[in-house]
Amino acid sequence: MQLVKYLQECDGYTTAGKLAEVFHVSSRSIRNDLDAVQYYLKELPVEIERTPRLGVRLIVKKGFDITSLYSSNEIKVHSREERVIIITVLLMISEKVTIEQLAEKLQVSKNTVVQDLRPAEEFLKKHEVRLIKKSYYGMSLKGE
Repeated sequence: MQLVKYLQECDGYTTAGKLAEVFHVSSRSIRNDLDAVQYYLKELPVEIERTPRLGVRLIVKKGFDITSLYSSNEIKVHSREERVIIITVLLMISEKVTIEQLAEKLQVSKNTVVQDLRPAEEFLKKHEVRLIKKSYYGMSLKGE
């Protein structure tokens, strides 16, 4: 939400580099965060526009009160550790699950899910459970 607020206050475009400076993270982290924010905003009248050589800006459709996002209780931001636990549990209770389903459940980008799958897979491996990934099918577990 801090990223959305900052973009709302910007007059025009800003760059990922500038955002990285403001939030004290890498440009890559900003790009990942922008992906996650775009995913969250996809069904709202708010858009993050990315234009090469210009940067990033927030577009809010007329009539939409963006401040309602800031006070919304719908937003639950999970830490990486929480996401890994949630992914592990969802894998254990589901016959199969896709990256898209996990991203939607966690309200994060697919890239974030892919990154979080690594520690989940390591945890499962320690307990002699394998993560089976099949293209165009999804993921499932094998083991006791």
